[in-house]
Amino acid sequence: MSLSQSSLKMTIQTFNQQAEQLQTGLKSGEMAPETVQSALPELQAKFQPILTAQVDSGQWRSAITEMNRLLRLLQIDLQFLRTATQPDTQQQRRQQSLQHLAQLQALGQGLLTLAA
Repeated sequence: MSLSQSSLKMTIQTFNQQAEQLQTGLKSGEMAPETVQSALPELQAKFQPILTAQVDSGQWRSAITEMNRLLRLLQIDLQFLRTATQPDTQQQRRQQSLQHLAQLQALGQGLLTLAA
């Protein structure tokens, strides 16, 4: 089942908002890595309708493929962040996680443009 154009846009906006909330929480320290990691399945669930949307565009396919990859990398980085004991490793994984979340948001904004 394909989403209508307006439903697809709303889904992308919701995905972007949640990614931004996770990024803000992780950056400020308000959210522990465990909390961000436990919220990741919800973010991935919000991505599923975007992933399966029937949009006939090579740019769309490229963007969602990259977003899917970034979600997997984010999950791995958060797992490493949770178990890291060295402050340098913790900082590196936190920065990588924040970068992945920022890239997800940027790609989501690009999808909004393509969905227009």
